[in-house]
Amino acid sequence: MYCKHCGHALENGMCPECGWQKPVDSASANPQINNNPAPPVQPVGQPAFVAQNAQGKPIMPNQQPVGQQGFPPQQPPVGQQGFTPQQPPVGQQGFTPQRQPVGQQGFPAQQPPVGQQGFPAQKPPVGQQGFPAQQPPVGQQGFPAQRPPVGQQGFPAQRPPVGQPPYGRGPGVPGQPPMGPGSGGADNGKKKRNIIIISVIALLLIVGIVAAVLILNKPDDDDGDPTTATTAPTTISTTQAPTTTTEEPDPDEITRTIMVYIVGSDLESEGFAASSDIEEMLESGYDESKINVVLYTGGSLRWYTPEIDSSYNCTLTIENSKLKLLQKEPQQNMGSPETLSNFINYAYENFPADQYDLILWNHGGGPFFGYGVDQLTGDNLYINELQTALDNTPLDGHTDKFDFIGFDACLMGNTEVACALSPYADYLIASEEPEPGYGWNYSFLKDAGSRNNGAEIGNDIITHYMSYSDSVMTSYNYSRVGLSVIDLNRVDELVSKIDALFAVAESNLTATSFSEYSRIVSNSVSVFPGSDDSTSYDLIDLYSLAQNLAALYPAEAQALCDTIGEIVLYNQCNEDNMYGLTIYHPDRNKDYTSHFLQNYYAVSFSDTYESYINAYGALLLDPSTLVSSWDPATMIPYKNSDYTFSLQLDDAQAADVNKVYYVISRADTEQPGNFVFVAMGNEVEMSASNLLTAEFDGQVRYMNNYTQNFSCEIMYTEQESDGNRTRYLIPSILYNNDIQEEDALYCYFVLETSKLNPTGELIACYPMMNYIDSNGTDIYPSRYEINIYDYNYVAFGNMSHEFTSTEDLTNFNENDWSDVVLNYTSFNTTDDFSTCLDSMFDDIPYYGMFIIEDSQGNRHCSNLVQLK
Repeated sequence: MYCKHCGHALENGMCPECGWQKPVDSASANPQINNNPAPPVQPVGQPAFVAQNAQGKPIMPNQQPVGQQGFPPQQPPVGQQGFTPQQPPVGQQGFTPQRQPVGQQGFPAQQPPVGQQGFPAQKPPVGQQGFPAQQPPVGQQGFPAQRPPVGQQGFPAQRPPVGQPPYGRGPGVPGQPPMGPGSGGADNGKKKRNIIIISVIALLLIVGIVAAVLILNKPDDDDGDPTTATTAPTTISTTQAPTTTTEEPDPDEITRTIMVYIVGSDLESEGFAASSDIEEMLESGYDESKINVVLYTGGSLRWYTPEIDSSYNCTLTIENSKLKLLQKEPQQNMGSPETLSNFINYAYENFPADQYDLILWNHGGGPFFGYGVDQLTGDNLYINELQTALDNTPLDGHTDKFDFIGFDACLMGNTEVACALSPYADYLIASEEPEPGYGWNYSFLKDAGSRNNGAEIGNDIITHYMSYSDSVMTSYNYSRVGLSVIDLNRVDELVSKIDALFAVAESNLTATSFSEYSRIVSNSVSVFPGSDDSTSYDLIDLYSLAQNLAALYPAEAQALCDTIGEIVLYNQCNEDNMYGLTIYHPDRNKDYTSHFLQNYYAVSFSDTYESYINAYGALLLDPSTLVSSWDPATMIPYKNSDYTFSLQLDDAQAADVNKVYYVISRADTEQPGNFVFVAMGNEVEMSASNLLTAEFDGQVRYMNNYTQNFSCEIMYTEQESDGNRTRYLIPSILYNNDIQEEDALYCYFVLETSKLNPTGELIACYPMMNYIDSNGTDIYPSRYEINIYDYNYVAFGNMSHEFTSTEDLTNFNENDWSDVVLNYTSFNTTDDFSTCLDSMFDDIPYYGMFIIEDSQGNRHCSNLVQLK
């Protein structure tokens, strides 16, 4: 529970901040809720308070740790954002058919008066109108706007009910409840804008605009194959069901009960995603004489299926392709193990069959955040709670077990999850990636009655899921999706190979070797990269990690790769190098490494691996691990005969380098003394003599409007790169008539470039941060794709800022950013627009610099060198 006055998490029914106390009779309204939360967990090196949900379960702290270069802790003072109350019509107010410097187009520098258009005069208390009191890593789900009605292709003409698109199947751990009367509606739109405007500045703090840094001390002037958005599915496994010592049953005689536990949450209330999937079940035409489908629903503010009453938890089945209500009961907490156990026991007793299956439908958050978010209680089921629920059923792995357990949810195709559930089922069907809001396509049920086992059904699920995903990935709507079937009967073999590899890895892991290990980890495929390091779940594809470790330990790594190929029976992904099974490994998200490691015991499957990641995490966080020093005053690049520029590193620096970027900035002609970010890239080579050279060719990236024949500068940052292709995030705003309207959406366009296509292609668009729903709950969809044509205009922006000798680039200080000016240029979404590479402006100075990321993820900026 949360305070109805200030939004702070309650402790024993009382707010520790303002003293508000929960009414005595509210506890009896839902006997499933535990109103006595456990003491907060204190991660080593983290803020003193770790937030808890209504059931007292620890969640990610929201306080920004010292040194984090992410979202600034409060909005810059009024008057520093470049917005006017409305956007001039396209073609008026200076929209000319030629490229113009940023600052002459778009929105003037002044901000609307305080209290208008939703811009508050100061940052509200934490947990109210800013960063919520229990924010998990940003970026937990999402994808397409909504699933089309069954039988139709593409996106429907109308927008989903409540005016919002559905969300992806990620954790979606909600933030605080409403702040009393009036907390929904327009106020929520104000909260959204306040947070997102800050994140525009934050994007550039992360890598890009930190680039214009250190003009103080600037030197004197000096005169493969392209990767496409969709690739052939990757299959690393056999296509046979696992061999057993018993004869396979005759599928003509098998009966099967499929239990579907549907935690509706925002997926249903805001996007009718559960109702859409139920409709697919009804229309699948499966053989009801051989298959029982039993549904249990709850945990949503609203249901769009008429047979489901949102005031109750409902148990239903399907008869003659229609829903039949079996029973309903007062609202139960869907995040309680007891609720799940009761449903399984009911289905087992009333629908006896030869085989039983369990599908868990809702958000998923991997090993640490578990499964499901009950929108009514804010509770979810952690992995150990799923084990508790299954232990209290006949299908507990002793007398009987499920044929398969499937997660129609994000991020659950994970080693820790597979090991935890291995006693309870033969097969796990899950995605190592986020799932779109539409989730599985339940037409797979039609053939389920003719399949021998859960592995074969899982193969059907994958086929239908991937086929449907391909059909809806239209313009700006690409997502990385995949699904796997994992043989849980062989997890002991997997664990033994993991132990063998990481035992030898830990024996050689020292401060001296740490940088080499760090490069191996960072070059492995990371699942669901966010917009900055603090949004990462640090889930890494296990096969990719083992492949990279083969350079050090070839025998042990190859043995692990072989076993993964055998235990992952079926796997498809629309990108290469995704093999169906992730594992937690400390990496990008240093801010939460201590928190993750301290709580890893709850999901640990191996003492050996747990010991290894603790050793690695200690070196990752220890300031004394790396001995190199980085002083911008001595890191002075020089210009070569062309537009390339170079920087000499010493041996210690070169040994600690992990990644290097170059950044290009220009003088701001409209704001003397300010600098404007214009380009960045990772085309940096380091020679044997430790000389860094930025392969900048003088071409700057612009957003070009081919319909109106003009272009504008844009700001962007790298999201991920695998050596063949790089993806960048470009901040933008989608809106209809006024950029200040409630439905204006701050989002990222995803630009994919490759060596053979340096100009790149815009492949996706998704929200920049969180959406706050009509109940005042913070939801973190982060990557549901957007139908941009639901909006009339799109605005792309840039930022200008003067750096001073007194500002602190490690810790955000709003006084350093009091001069920030955001400039936007906008045009119709129906216009033909894309990025392009073009020359720099004439008669304007341009500067280059390096941003160097060391093995611990710390970023170091060089001085500037004038290039033009």
